[in-house]
Amino acid sequence: MEEDQLHINESLIISYLIGDALSDEQRTVVEEWLEDERNHEEAREIYQSWELSQLVSTERTDADKAFKKVAGKLFPQEGNKTRIIPIRWKIAVAAAVSLFILGTALWKFSDQEEVKQVLASTVESNNYTLADSSKISLNKQSTLTYYQERFQKSSTREVWLQGEAFFEVEAQPERPFIVHTIDATITVIGTKFLVKKELNSPTHVLVTEGRVQVVYSESEEKVFLNAAEEVTIAQEENKPEVSSSNVNELYWKTGVMTFENKSLKDVLHTLSDEFNIFVDVKNESILSCKLTATFKKQSLETIIKVIETTHDLECHLSSDTLRINGNGCL
Repeated sequence: MEEDQLHINESLIISYLIGDALSDEQRTVVEEWLEDERNHEEAREIYQSWELSQLVSTERTDADKAFKKVAGKLFPQEGNKTRIIPIRWKIAVAAAVSLFILGTALWKFSDQEEVKQVLASTVESNNYTLADSSKISLNKQSTLTYYQERFQKSSTREVWLQGEAFFEVEAQPERPFIVHTIDATITVIGTKFLVKKELNSPTHVLVTEGRVQVVYSESEEKVFLNAAEEVTIAQEENKPEVSSSNVNELYWKTGVMTFENKSLKDVLHTLSDEFNIFVDVKNESILSCKLTATFKKQSLETIIKVIETTHDLECHLSSDTLRINGNGCL
């Protein structure tokens, strides 16, 4: 933060983002500061740091209100253009909001004097090995929390997740491994699976090996997943829906992205999510074009060139935006 910005400090920014009462002058100062896109990344970092500090707080906050205010300032819409907003950019701000709520849930189950272990990733994914030899890959802007002594000695191995993680759980039939999120509980013996919990979205689970049990808090319905299956919540009925898994969701870990006769709408959503870019499509008929290709740890520029050549499109990548022009497909 610039030293000559005497009216701006972290406390004032946090107060604004979470909806605390401010004077008109204070509000104006912060809003003018946020109008400068160069300050957006710093605002996200300040907000995330504040939410991480709330892990041990017993106070509640209006997370939805806070997120909407932040999203409105940091992720503005541009007219009626088709714009795909990358999920992980939202997580950069929203992850910490969920973490605060998760911290409150953790508080209910714990002795305040018990030592918490917090594993976190920010701008890059990180790998960890727990005391039971289970391996955890945390995606960007994700946090895993557990109680060390309880994890090692109790009859269950329990962890609490905010964000996205891939688990390779060491088999211990007598000690189930349990992952808690805000709205679900995932129980396994020993297997490999992905768990993703984003703000205002139900927990998503994808299994690559073994068998997993998922219980959503609201319905208390048990769902069993086998390898190559995933579960999401059907929006219309608010019920768990099991389907074949999409391996591209693991690109951040595997480095492999495969499309088999997929629409460019799906392809571009994936690229937006994985590479943190805006995608601006001038002609929406382009989104119905199909693509079959496999990319292995290739650059975004290379992937875009393949799409551009395959469908005779004009693609322009600058900074964090991909603009696509073309006539679409017949």
